[in-house]
Amino acid sequence: MKLRNPWGTTKWTGAHAAGTPEYKKLAAHFEAENIANEDEGGKFFITWEDMMKESGAIDVALGSESRISGTEHPEW
Repeated sequence: MKLRNPWGTTKWTGAHAAGTPEYKKLAAHFEAENIANEDEGGKFFITWEDMMKESGAIDVALGSESRISGTEHPEW
């Protein structure tokens, strides 16, 4: 998963963290598929299993409905 935590004070250093072999494999895949992979503050990759071990709760906020469904007015 790719997550964003704008309030975080530490960086994720587990599997898929920036600079790890897992991250480099993902970055190569994104480049080969022409998928944008901006390294913006607070964004990181983590496996579902690691997320469940590290977090007691998850809040989901949708930045834009159109990015989720591909339409401007999705049907929920």
